Amino acid sequence: GYLLYSTLTPRRIFCVAPWVKLIIILQNPMERLIHHYMAARRQGLPKSFSLQKWIQKDLHLVQHYGLLNMTREFHGSPEEDVAWYEYTQATTGGPIGRSMYEIQLRQWFQAILAIGKKPADTVLLIRASDFRRQPAGYYRRILQFLGVNHTADVPTNLEWKRDILPKSNFVLPNRTRDEILGINDSREYRLELQALFQPYMQRLPAVLKHFGMTWAVPAMV
Repeated sequence: GYLLYSTLTPRRIFCVAPWVKLIIILQNPMERLIHHYMAARRQGLPKSFSLQKWIQKDLHLVQHYGLLNMTREFHGSPEEDVAWYEYTQATTGGPIGRSMYEIQLRQWFQAILAIGKKPADTVLLIRASDFRRQPAGYYRRILQFLGVNHTADVPTNLEWKRDILPKSNFVLPNRTRDEILGINDSREYRLELQALFQPYMQRLPAVLKHFGMTWAVPAMV
């Protein structure tokens, strides 16, 4: 939940521990949303509460607080920050908001600059899809970023993909996705969700560039 509550949380963290480093692994927004729903179900969300119903409940809050304002003037403005804060205070878990990466990252980067540090020195940003392809290389990159000695044996890509990733939240079987969305609605609903998050994903590269951030690349294995 730390990434979501980006209005106040980063400033509180850096006030107490300005030396902290962050490793952020971002999934496809829609995939993250489905994983979130699966976790909510495991934690007691009634089975009768479908993914669509769960999303619509949060989408109502997103709309109520005006976050879907796509005008250029609203993007990155104090008004958007206020709307985001009000939404995060009202939502339960933030299923929609957690996939709006651009707003959250921007506010975290601003908090890092406010303590006189560079986001690139404080945050390691990794795509989940890249990590899945080269887990051993990214694992080494994470250790390097943290300044941790990694002379010990590191699992190979094969070991990661065979023994570790299948037990994690990085892999979502197609059958599981279809069961959650409903086989007949899977493609249509997937497109609707992608359209919802697309503007935020389109703005993300400009935000990363503005704050001197790039996606991490794997270390040599």
